[in-house]
Amino acid sequence: MGIVSYPTPQQPFDVWQVDLLGPLPTTYRGNLYIFTASCMFSKYLFALAIPNKDAITVSEALFTLFTSFGVCHTILSDHGTEFIATVAKEVCRLMGIAQQFTPSFTHHCLGACERTHRTIEERLTPFVEGNKRNWDVQLSSIVFAINQSVNTSTGFSPYEVIFGSRPKFPLLPVNVKADMNTFPTDTKDYLQSFLGRLENIRSQVLVNSQHSKDNMNMRVNSSVHSMDLQKGDYVYLMSQPTGVAQKLQNKYTGPFIVQSVLSDHRVLLVDDSGKHQGEAVHINRLKMAYVRQPSPQPY
Repeated sequence: MGIVSYPTPQQPFDVWQVDLLGPLPTTYRGNLYIFTASCMFSKYLFALAIPNKDAITVSEALFTLFTSFGVCHTILSDHGTEFIATVAKEVCRLMGIAQQFTPSFTHHCLGACERTHRTIEERLTPFVEGNKRNWDVQLSSIVFAINQSVNTSTGFSPYEVIFGSRPKFPLLPVNVKADMNTFPTDTKDYLQSFLGRLENIRSQVLVNSQHSKDNMNMRVNSSVHSMDLQKGDYVYLMSQPTGVAQKLQNKYTGPFIVQSVLSDHRVLLVDDSGKHQGEAVHINRLKMAYVRQPSPQPY
């Protein structure tokens, strides 16, 4: 099946993909499903634990979405009975929101939600192995971690697209100086749970940062043509033209000599006099220089 075209969002919270994840193990609070909404412009994720997927419950989740982020232009969903029910259609009609539906049996058309669901499941799993009935307590931490993670299609985290900056959050382990045994039992239990959620977020942020770094390096290096450089090779170095008539200036300077190979993608260069050319250089700025060696001087 070909790609189905849907409205192109012009701003954040203009078009949402909405879906349900579940059923999951019933929590102590009676929740069984997760209502998810992915902003098609910013990739910002909204997730809400709900007890069932009947039309009224899902319509209430939609209303919570709209009152949290404003009325959108379009929501995109599958043909689930909870989305095509009269109550859901009426909520959207009263708020001036257009409903669009994916063709039947085409889950890939809700790609943003499908990818989000896999991520939520992967990240919830290690935190609920001991107790599968408290996943809704961990949900907000997981959503925060996803929203601060750089999205590959936009190059920014959803949080940055919406708020214009990275979220502030303590990345160092929390040092608890107070003796919690002096607190009332309910206060102690809450604070211990709170510290646990902080640690969960912290660990997810660190994992996300490393993944983003690894993915960026992989994308950059995968587009680089391999150069089997050796110490002593001659290369030209791409430069940044300045001043007037930049298009007429040479794009490369040199030749320079490879002094040392630091990795598959980075080298140190020197000129003929042995002077270093700044810091390590990525090979995507280099091209081979074939320099004719001078003829031996006669004795």
